[in-house]
Amino acid sequence: MAMFDPKTYSKYVMMIFFFVVLITSYLIVKPVLTAALTAVVLAYLFYPLFKFINKYLKKNWISAVIVFCIIFLVITLSFFWILNTLLKEVFVIYTIGEQRLVSGNILGIDCTINPTLCNKVNFLKDNLRLQYYIKEYLVKFRELLTNSIDHFVFSIPKRLVEFVVALFIAFFLIRDGEHIFNRSRAIFTLKEHHEKSLVKQFNDTIFAVVYGHLIISLSAGFFGALGFWIFDIPSPIFWGIIIALLALLPLIGGSVIWIVACITLFLNGHVTSGILLFIYSLIFISGLEFFMKPKIIGEKANIHPIFIIVGVIGGLAIFGFIGFIVGPVILALLVTFFEIIEQEKITIEVK
Repeated sequence: MAMFDPKTYSKYVMMIFFFVVLITSYLIVKPVLTAALTAVVLAYLFYPLFKFINKYLKKNWISAVIVFCIIFLVITLSFFWILNTLLKEVFVIYTIGEQRLVSGNILGIDCTINPTLCNKVNFLKDNLRLQYYIKEYLVKFRELLTNSIDHFVFSIPKRLVEFVVALFIAFFLIRDGEHIFNRSRAIFTLKEHHEKSLVKQFNDTIFAVVYGHLIISLSAGFFGALGFWIFDIPSPIFWGIIIALLALLPLIGGSVIWIVACITLFLNGHVTSGILLFIYSLIFISGLEFFMKPKIIGEKANIHPIFIIVGVIGGLAIFGFIGFIVGPVILALLVTFFEIIEQEKITIEVK
């Protein structure tokens, strides 16, 4: 008969208790997991600013409070400005679209400049069946827009709680970031070169995603809005935001928007403006997307582009907007872990 071993029994009890606590902790954290991940990203991005301020103030909590206020102002002011602008310009675009549909001039061509082309393109005047279907889709679009606004309004309390939680977690991560990092190093006792590999991969992937994707896409949107405003394209800020969003998506980009804008200018007889907008967009929008972005990502991210693409799409689906950064980082760390395992396996075989 096997002897009862109190030490073995105690070890298994502790393991079971540990896994129970671990699973329970996950269930507790799960509702605010997205907020926590958002906080980690915010803390990482704003930590250099904290270090800069703290170099002069020498007080962690005061420096953290200042950074906290900066994060709050940047996010809230940007959000309300974008929301207010989008609502106004979407209404303008919808109204213009409805007016063009009724008149039959769906492309908005100036018939005094190009009457022949105007008659060929404006086929909706005589096609009542097609007009009916388009009006039906416009009604459905208006209903979808109304429902989306209602859904957004009702989700505000939840999003507000997540935002507050993310800000407070970010505050403590910024204030105590160095201490938390050192404690993590003590818990996860990795070899020094493996630890450096993980930290480097984390830094490089965040740099590639934030600067190679996010900042470049926002810059493309900014230059798109500026160009549309210069060449008198309606709702320039709205189209700038659309260009920025399309630039975030792999293999798509915002070219489709500015090409249509150039064609519209040509059709309305503004040939010079159309050519200038084409050159401007080719340099400042597509140039950023197709030359600067690959250069930044290629130089910094030691990871195959497919992992970034899959990470962005999967991250957005699971975590929302913050998944744009979190997804690629998680996959990059996974690849690094596999590389560490492979290195350790080779080391063992050599020994």
